[in-house]
Amino acid sequence: TTTLAGSSVGPARLNNSGLVQLQSGTLLLPGHGAHSGTFLVETNATLNFSGGTHTLANGSAFSGVGTVRFQTAVELDAAVNFGALSVIFENSASLSGTFKLSNSPGGTFTFNKSLTVPGSMTIAGTLLIGNAGIITGTNFLGTTDANALVFKTNNTEWMRILSGGDI
Repeated sequence: TTTLAGSSVGPARLNNSGLVQLQSGTLLLPGHGAHSGTFLVETNATLNFSGGTHTLANGSAFSGVGTVRFQTAVELDAAVNFGALSVIFENSASLSGTFKLSNSPGGTFTFNKSLTVPGSMTIAGTLLIGNAGIITGTNFLGTTDANALVFKTNNTEWMRILSGGDI
């Protein structure tokens, strides 16, 4: 178990197979890492995967109500539930692996960049997709073909925008 309070830069390589508890401040992980342990990120704490490639393997767990930032490559070797954490994908973050990302009520996923999720996502909390500097006509929510845009919750269709603009 490693418990941290205050801001610090982690080692060039961190392989978490136990418990990393971040009570406050920011822990910056600038190097590669293979993780099969638990990250507990408490209120007013930020865990920042900022460099290298980080592999989230079977047994990886995240808990708490703090913030997790991904600014680098992440390899999913198992399904990962981020619970009630605020999880932000930004800068040069990328995802590989075909496993499921999920969160719980109170949790938030924020994508501040173009990012492909190669597996699946289950959102029980909030999903925010945004980017500064949106260019009207280039960046949009919709389709690039003549198919309708369909909005559903709980697999029930609530709105359909047809290719001619009718709702």
